[in-house]
Amino acid sequence: MLANQVSLRLVCALNKGNRMQTVALLCSALLVVLGLVLLTRPQIMHATVGSLDEGRVRYSIALVRLLLGCVLLAAAEHSRYPQIIEVLGWVLVVAGLLIVTFPPAFWRRFIALYNRLPAQLLRFVPLLLIVAASWLVYSFT
Repeated sequence: MLANQVSLRLVCALNKGNRMQTVALLCSALLVVLGLVLLTRPQIMHATVGSLDEGRVRYSIALVRLLLGCVLLAAAEHSRYPQIIEVLGWVLVVAGLLIVTFPPAFWRRFIALYNRLPAQLLRFVPLLLIVAASWLVYSFT
């Protein structure tokens, strides 16, 4: 049902000619799918967090955050909530830049803290991602 609504709205956005809105809508829909995958397969999230002290993983995550932040900044004017989307875009850009500045020792401490958290609490992370990404889909439709 959600996939049908998203695909219909995507077609409508393409017909309007707002390319950045379409890209933002696609990124948001992919984040919803990512949240669903992480909810059903939490070992993916555990493996990713467990390897945050490796440079290539950190740089990949930083690149994704930078790109998504730039997409949100470029598409903010085409959303229902342009100011909120713009702030979120800047937060993602800054987070993408900051993630590579923290030394590996910081990430080892973060991984140790993450490993001490109860599994039930970690189930909320994908749920938050699904809710936030669904709101992004809504704001761009």
